[in-house]
Amino acid sequence: MSPLPYHLALRDWLRSHEPEVWRFFAAASSAAAAAEEQRLELLSQAYRLERETHPAVFAEADAAALALGVEVPLELLQVGAPTANAMIFSRPERIMIVFCGPLLDTFNGPELRAVLGHELAHHHLFWNLEGGELHISSELLATAAADPTSDRAFAESAQRWRLCTELFADRGALRCTGDLAGTVGALVKASTGLREVSGAAFLRQAAEVLAKLRPKSERATHPEDVVRARALALWHEQGEAAEEEIARLVFGPETVGELDLLEQAALRAETLRLFDELFAPAWSRSETRLAHAQEFAPAYSPGSDRLAPDALSERSASVRDYFAALLYDFVTCDRELGELPLGQALCVSERLGAAKEFDRLAARELGVRQRDLKERREQAAGLLQRAEQEEIA
Repeated sequence: MSPLPYHLALRDWLRSHEPEVWRFFAAASSAAAAAEEQRLELLSQAYRLERETHPAVFAEADAAALALGVEVPLELLQVGAPTANAMIFSRPERIMIVFCGPLLDTFNGPELRAVLGHELAHHHLFWNLEGGELHISSELLATAAADPTSDRAFAESAQRWRLCTELFADRGALRCTGDLAGTVGALVKASTGLREVSGAAFLRQAAEVLAKLRPKSERATHPEDVVRARALALWHEQGEAAEEEIARLVFGPETVGELDLLEQAALRAETLRLFDELFAPAWSRSETRLAHAQEFAPAYSPGSDRLAPDALSERSASVRDYFAALLYDFVTCDRELGELPLGQALCVSERLGAAKEFDRLAARELGVRQRDLKERREQAAGLLQRAEQEEIA
């Protein structure tokens, strides 16, 4: 069992970009007395299951623990609740599994093993991977997402982290049962409350939904159970080779207004590479344009790291629109440069694969026809070449 690539990438980003916050959460730990107090509080409100009186339940719990390599002693409890659920409180010396409501009456043997495997993978195995750093990341993200003053990217990252952790736990459930349809059936039973479901039928349903139903917006994704079922099937069929396809399924295309921390950092780096391209000719380095670039990155100074040809052609419409708007900003921010900025933007947008988006924006803002922009693009290369020759002379 390995964490998803997203877990590792985001963990690395948090550790390197938020070192003080990381150290704070890494140092925070619950005292043993507090942990025992929590356990006693649970015992006062729950019924503790014993091996002698509930051998079937312990058999499934032991099987799940064995499949996941969990060697910590298990303590099983039952509490009253209106809906079926399970919770785990993991400590180094003991794992408490709390069954809520009618769960034990609702889930049969293999389904119960899947539920137990999911919870053990989520709240014990996952949190102890990577030296506990995934647990640190989980706590940091949850706290930052709940803070209204935090960057919105933290909330987006926390949501993705949560879903990826559910995918990891689903894989743990499958590891415990070896039965894809049965594991998916347990997932659906837990979310719907139905006593009888068909995992195989839901897998077919998920495939149909993903093939025919398109989200209404770029960032909007499909219902979570559908995504989790399909992602588990892909992992079951392909293993780690499916991770890229699973990431596309889970995250969808980039939407500039809803970036997570990793996308935000990547887009910022690409923005600076676009600036490097725009400031490559000497004529373009006016104080006004440089000041505009420094509104995005105060320490920016022109460099030589440019975006590759067609770098935007396969990106989402939202990202292409963002770069088109950036280019247009540099067309209009310094009127003293005449036609050169527009010519440059026309050439750059075409080279990067965002000509359509730039032409649409420029035609609207400048009040010209897109056909006129096409003619200007044909003339732009010569205009820019003459400007560079004049600089050399």
